[in-house]
Amino acid sequence: MLKADISGLAWALGSLRALPKMATDREAVTNELTADADMRGVITGVLENAKRHFRQYGLLVAMDRIKGFEQTLTIPQYMYRNVATDCEEVVKCAESELSRVYFGYVSSLKQSELLGADTGWSVTIVAFPSARKDALMASRCYALECMMPPFITA
Repeated sequence: MLKADISGLAWALGSLRALPKMATDREAVTNELTADADMRGVITGVLENAKRHFRQYGLLVAMDRIKGFEQTLTIPQYMYRNVATDCEEVVKCAESELSRVYFGYVSSLKQSELLGADTGWSVTIVAFPSARKDALMASRCYALECMMPPFITA
C-alpha cells in the first residue's frame, strides 16, 4: 500500500500552472524573448518536483511529456512564451492519468488498526501462523471500511 502525498502532488500541479505567469512576468522584466538561465532553473526545479510526485503515482505519459519539456528547455532559443504550452501539456497528461488512479482513505481513528495490524494480532498469529494473512486482511478491510458483497452472509 502506498501512503499518498496528496499535498505534494497538488503543489507540483499548482507550480506547473503558475510557471506561465512567472515566465510572462520575467519576460516583461528582462525585456527579452528568450528564457534566461534563472527562469530555466526555476522551471527545472518545478519539473524535478513534479517528476518525483508523478513517479509515485505511475503517471508515465506525464513523465514522458516532462522529458520532452526538459529537452526543449535546453535549446538556447527557448522562449518565455513556450512555457505556457509546455506546462499545459504536462498538466493535461497528469490530470488525464490521475483520472484513472483510485485512492482510499483511512480515517485517523482507524490508522492504528491498519498500521499496527501485526501487533494487534500478534497472539493469534503466534498461535496460528497460517492465519496471519487473513488477520492482516481483516484489519485492512476494517480500516478501509470494505463492504461485504450482498451474497455473502456473516
